[in-house]
Amino acid sequence: MPPNATVTRRELDRLAARNAKLRRRDQELNDQLKLAVAQIQFLALRAAQLEEASEAGTKVAHINHDRRRG
Repeated sequence: MPPNATVTRRELDRLAARNAKLRRRDQELNDQLKLAVAQIQFLALRAAQLEEASEAGTKVAHINHDRRRG
């Protein structure tokens, strides 16, 4: 619109409604992003725990049953 154009009340109401809708959507997306970040952090910690447990599991001495029979 040109700078000197007049805006009707209806157009202002429509713009205000669209702005409110965009703000709500922005908030929803921000909430989803926060949740995704938290899930990624949890999964990273869980992966580290599983890796540590896996490495600890490979250090366990296994009993050889054949030796005890002889």
